[in-house]
Amino acid sequence: MKGIKFGGNHSYDVYQLFLNSYSIGEAEPNTNLVEIPGVDGAVDFTEYFGGVTYKSRTLKMQFTFTADRFGLNAAYAKLQNALNGKRVKIVLDDDKDYFYTGRVSVGELSPDGQIGKVTLTATCDPYKYKNKARTVTCSGHTVGKGVGTAGGTAATLIHASVTNAGGVPAVPTFNGDKDFYVTATERHTGGSSDTYLNESESLPSGKDTAISGVEIPAGATQEFGFCCVGEGDLTVTIKLQERSLEV
Repeated sequence: MKGIKFGGNHSYDVYQLFLNSYSIGEAEPNTNLVEIPGVDGAVDFTEYFGGVTYKSRTLKMQFTFTADRFGLNAAYAKLQNALNGKRVKIVLDDDKDYFYTGRVSVGELSPDGQIGKVTLTATCDPYKYKNKARTVTCSGHTVGKGVGTAGGTAATLIHASVTNAGGVPAVPTFNGDKDFYVTATERHTGGSSDTYLNESESLPSGKDTAISGVEIPAGATQEFGFCCVGEGDLTVTIKLQERSLEV
């Protein structure tokens, strides 16, 4: 039976809910238009501090309980305890390749004869995210920055490239088995050049970490270079969670 998964729990199988309908609001851009006296029109500062940002979008879902009138209150209590006010991952059976993330509000139980109806509303991030993140791993021996030194040029880097096949820019995260530095690599005639993205401080090992301001444009491929602090073997995994503003 078609429905919606909330944090891995299916609406029909776990919460005894039959999905009647749902609607997804559009991702509305945050605009910043300033009217200046004596100037035609408005000055547009929407992208002054970077790319366009978007307001949260609303996912509204209408259900009918499959429980009979004797089990209706218990089913509604279970739903409230599990989801009301919680921020969860939401997957639509109609769009299983993507998920939304949002905070759920469980509406009032509306008895209708022998059945009960309920509306769930989720305030979600503007993007829907690809369920399966794109990952690339590289390993090798690196000779990098001196211990405690931010400057200098790495003698030996390992490299990996990742492509953003999504419809909007996506933010990569990096996870290494040692503290490490990241470069953006540009290939050109006669060689390549590397620009350090975290020159002032190495990234910590053992956790997925994003670097402020680093994103990959839609449809683009970016090559990165990596070196550990000092010298040693290094393994790094790039993870890219592609996303979309589509409904």
